[in-house]
Amino acid sequence: MNLVRNISSNERTLRLGAGVLVMTIGIASLGFGSFFGFLLTLIGAVLTGTSIVSHCPVYKHLGKDTFNA
Repeated sequence: MNLVRNISSNERTLRLGAGVLVMTIGIASLGFGSFFGFLLTLIGAVLTGTSIVSHCPVYKHLGKDTFNA
């Protein structure tokens, strides 16, 4: 699997911060047994994961690249 970097350094930082924040809110909401909490946790995990690997599959399919911009 070839993951070419397509996320810039600034965007990685923003995704990581937003991902951790959204995931924290989602995990806190899971205590209430809500689907919304699960969804927020999942979205936060995806943001954090794409930040860590510097690759966004959606960007790849859209032909977007902020790493080399």
